[in-house]
Amino acid sequence: MEVDPLTNHPAIKKANAASSGNIQEYVPTKQTVKNNEYCFIIRKSPELSDPLKEQIWTIFENNMKSIYQTGNVFPWDPPEKRKQMFHEHSRFLLIGSGSESGSESADSSVREEAVLAYCIFRFERDEERNVAYVYELQASDVARRLGLGRALIENLESIGRGFKMSLIMLTHLKGNEAARAFYDSLGFEVDETSPDYEGDYAVEGDISDEGYSILVFLACYRLEMYIGLNYSRVTCFQFKFIGIRNDYVIQNDGSPHLHDNCTNDQHTNYIPSMLTTSARRLPRLRCAIKQQRRNAGGAPHYNEPTGYLFGEKPLPPGQSRQKESWENLWYWGMFGSMGLAAVGLYYKPDTSIQSWALKEAKQRMEARGEKVEYKPSTSS
Repeated sequence: MEVDPLTNHPAIKKANAASSGNIQEYVPTKQTVKNNEYCFIIRKSPELSDPLKEQIWTIFENNMKSIYQTGNVFPWDPPEKRKQMFHEHSRFLLIGSGSESGSESADSSVREEAVLAYCIFRFERDEERNVAYVYELQASDVARRLGLGRALIENLESIGRGFKMSLIMLTHLKGNEAARAFYDSLGFEVDETSPDYEGDYAVEGDISDEGYSILVFLACYRLEMYIGLNYSRVTCFQFKFIGIRNDYVIQNDGSPHLHDNCTNDQHTNYIPSMLTTSARRLPRLRCAIKQQRRNAGGAPHYNEPTGYLFGEKPLPPGQSRQKESWENLWYWGMFGSMGLAAVGLYYKPDTSIQSWALKEAKQRMEARGEKVEYKPSTSS
């Protein structure tokens, strides 16, 4: 059975095995957003009724169809997009109008009345990071600017914290400028795996405009990677972990530990921004071949070929390609060493035990006057 690299991790497997009720524990059913009451419901894809699926699809189509068709980044393919949205691992965070009674009535209000907004996400493994990957974040026309988009992300933070996800990640189509402004306001940043990443660890010549960006919200549940900080004394600091603030202690070995009694006067070195940057800029090599591009708007699960040899676009007429400084050294070193190896192997002396035994046997036979050459006898 083929192993899916997106889900082959104990934490991801545990999260994907969780029921809707388990995830609902991190999301209050009734919530007030900007003085209006709404109900928030978690559902798996198989738990959605056909009418509810149509509501979800209609909102997506109204919001995104024109962006797909004019952007020419990903093809507008409704059957394939439906398959992606309603995948067996997809989780739906649905917002409906508020109800007067308990959770059962709240659930009915989402199923029977109009869905106001929703978030489709999956628990996945991306570049050795456990992430809550947002495939869709959509709001209906009547639910715009009501604060529901921010509420969806905040509730997704709570879910991520509960299931120990490190990041919230999504793919943004650049044609959707309003969505980018919204993500920027929440604190999303361009990830190192994005084709348009231009940060400190960008690979020269590997920055391209593919029409989409991979965005991440660095609201970690925990520091998964070693932070190379070594202090001569214990330093107490505060760091934001998915919507909450905890007091942590950096010990002399540079590892963070929860410290429950850290007082304000101990915050002599308050460096949350430095630690956030350090966690994001640890020496993790950026993969030249980026992992599958999921989309908050339909990225395919493979990297589409560019059609150019080695990914190099042809130069304009009249221009010739300039070699980089390392190329001649690499060519001569590579092919020169191969040539020397071939010559050495060709003239290598035969020191095998078989050759020695054959030579020794011939010498002994000649000393006894025996014929060295073997001639088969004729059959009678």
